[in-house]
Amino acid sequence: MRRAADRHAAFALLLAVTACAHEPPPSSPGPAPQAVSPATSYPAELAERLTAVGANYPGVAFAVVGPSGVIWQGATGVADTGTGAAITAQTPVSAYSVNKPMTATVAMWLVEQGKLDLDRPIGELAAVPPAFATLTSRELLTHTSGIRDYRKGEWLPNALRSCAAPKDALAAFASDPLGARGAYRYSTFNFELLSHVLESVAGEPFNEMMTQRVFAPAGMSHASLWQVGLRRPPNGHERVGATFRAARAIDNSCKYGAGSVVASAEDLARFGASLWAGRLISKTTWRAMTAGAKNNYGLGWGVGALEDGSPVAAHSGSAIGGTSAIVIDMERGISVGMVGNAEGPSLVAEAKAILALARKSPGAAGQLEPQ
Repeated sequence: MRRAADRHAAFALLLAVTACAHEPPPSSPGPAPQAVSPATSYPAELAERLTAVGANYPGVAFAVVGPSGVIWQGATGVADTGTGAAITAQTPVSAYSVNKPMTATVAMWLVEQGKLDLDRPIGELAAVPPAFATLTSRELLTHTSGIRDYRKGEWLPNALRSCAAPKDALAAFASDPLGARGAYRYSTFNFELLSHVLESVAGEPFNEMMTQRVFAPAGMSHASLWQVGLRRPPNGHERVGATFRAARAIDNSCKYGAGSVVASAEDLARFGASLWAGRLISKTTWRAMTAGAKNNYGLGWGVGALEDGSPVAAHSGSAIGGTSAIVIDMERGISVGMVGNAEGPSLVAEAKAILALARKSPGAAGQLEPQ
C-alpha cells in the first residue's frame, strides 16, 4: 500500500497555482459561525460528483461553511460497513495531514502572543536533537528544514507505536542527517518536531493547545487529536479487492500536529471559515500564512487557485482509514471540508469544484463577506 507521507504531494499537483498575496483590510473577528439550516438540496452537478467520488470510499461527506454558518452539507455511503450506519457531514474520521494547517494556526497564535519567533533557532526554545538545534520554526512550517520524510516501508511501523508527548516522536528521525536547508521537501517529521517546540514554548500540553486554540473557538464539535489507547481509525476502512473492511489496528498518537487529528467534514469547513474570519488568529496573521508562498506552500498551507483564478488555500491528507481535504476561498471566506473513511485519491479537486459551485449559489450570497 502506497503511503507517500499521507499522500501529501497529491494536493500540490492539483492546486494549479496562481500565486496571490491577498490583502483585505483587518476587521473584528465577530462571533463563531452558528449552525444554520443548510440547503436541503444542492446542484445536480454536485450530487453527481459526490456519487462518482463516493465509489472510492465506503462513505464520503462534505460541508460548505461561510462566515455566517453552514451553506451546504451532504454525504453518500456508510460510516460503518458492519452496521450500515450512514455517513454524515458530522461523522469523524482520521483526517491525517489536514492537521498541519491547524498546527500552523497554533504556531501563529503563539507568534501573536509574543511567545514564538519563527526565525529563532529552535534549540533556544526547546530540547531538541543537536542536528536540529539551528533550524527555525519557519523552516519547519514551510518544509524547508532538510528533514527527511518517511522511507519506503517506514510509515506502518511508525503507526504501531505510541507516544505520550511530542518529544517521544522524535526518535524515529533524530539521528538522521539533514538534507539541503532552504529547499522544499515535504516531511511529516517537520510538524512532529514543531509540535514539540510549540509545547515547550507554550508550557502546556500540545493536545490542550489544539483543543483550546482551534477546535473550541472554531466550533469543531466532533474533532479531537488521537489519544493513546485508541486502536483503530474512527469509522475507518481499508479496501480489499472490490469491497471494504474495517481498518486494521494502528496508532497515530506519535503524529501529533502532523496528522493525528480526527475530524468530520463539517469540522474542517468550520476551521477554514473561522480562520478566514479572524476568530482563531488575526486576519493579518492569516494572510501572512499564505502570502509570498514558495513551491505553492506557505506556512502550513498549500496556495493555489480555482479555474477562474480565484485564490484558495488548501491541504489534503490520506492514509489507513481516512482521506480528507480543506479548501478556503481567500476572497470570500467560504470553506469546504471533505472526508472519506478509507485511504483513497486526493479530495482536493472535488473540494475545489464544490467551492466553485458554492461561489455561484444564491444560498451563499446572503452570507458572503467579500474583501
